[in-house]
Amino acid sequence: MITAVTGGKGGTGKTSVALSLALSMGDALYVDADVEAPNAAILLGVEMKEIGTVTKTVPKINEDKCTKCGLCAQACPTAALVFIPDKVPLFFEENCLGCMLCKEVCPVGAIEEVEETIGTMRAGRKGGIKIYDAVAEPNVEETAPIVSKLLETALSRKEENVIIDTAAGIHCNVARAIMPADKVIIVTEPTPYGIHDLKKIIKLVRTLNKPFEIYANKWGISQKYEQMIEMIAKEESVPLKHIPYSKDFAEHYAKGKFTPLRVI
Repeated sequence: MITAVTGGKGGTGKTSVALSLALSMGDALYVDADVEAPNAAILLGVEMKEIGTVTKTVPKINEDKCTKCGLCAQACPTAALVFIPDKVPLFFEENCLGCMLCKEVCPVGAIEEVEETIGTMRAGRKGGIKIYDAVAEPNVEETAPIVSKLLETALSRKEENVIIDTAAGIHCNVARAIMPADKVIIVTEPTPYGIHDLKKIIKLVRTLNKPFEIYANKWGISQKYEQMIEMIAKEESVPLKHIPYSKDFAEHYAKGKFTPLRVI
C-alpha cells in the first residue's frame, strides 16, 4: 500500500502526520518528496547518506565553432537561447528543458551536451523506518526531475508499506508525488487558510482519481472552521479524522523533538 500525505498549505502538520503513520506501521518506507526542504530525517534524528545524484542535460555553445546564425534560438521552444545579431546566442538556463533541439538544428555542431547536477538523493534508517529523500541544488528552479528520480529509486524497493510525504502547495511536484499512491491523506487545519487550501488540494486529488481521507490537525482551536471541515468531508463523502491540538507537541516540535500524533 502506497499512501501519499499532502495538504496544500504548509504548516498544517503534514510531515508530522506522515511520520506518525510510518512509526505506527513499525516497518515502512518513508519518501520525503519535498526536495527543496526535506525535514523528516531531521525530526527523527537520522543521519542521511548520499546514494546518488540527479542530473540534467544542458547545452553548451562552443564559441569558436559558432557562426552566429541564430538557428538554435529560433528552434528553442522556451526562449532559453536568445539571438542578438553578430553575437553568440545568450543562454538562460532557468528556461531550458534539456530537449537539445538546439543541438539538432545547429549546422556546424557548435552545441554540446553537458551533464549538470541538480540534486542529491539520500537514504537513512531508524528502526524499521527506511527514509529516502533528495536535496535540490541551490538556484535550481525546475525540481520536478529530482522528485521523479527520487520516487523511481525509492519505489524500486517494492516495499509493502510506503508513505510519500509531498511538498506543500498545489503544483507539479505535489501531483507527481501523489500519482503512484493507492490512497491520499489530506491534512488540514481549522483556519481560513486551511479551508482554502483543503478545497484546492481536493480538486487536484479528484483530478488524479485517487481515493482520499481528510485528517484535521489542531482540532479544538476553532469551532467555526471545524464545522466547515466537517461539512466538506460530508459533501465529499470521505472519512474525517481528528488530531487534537496539543501545546506539548508544539513545544517539543519547536525543540526538534518528535512524538507521534494522536489520531481519533
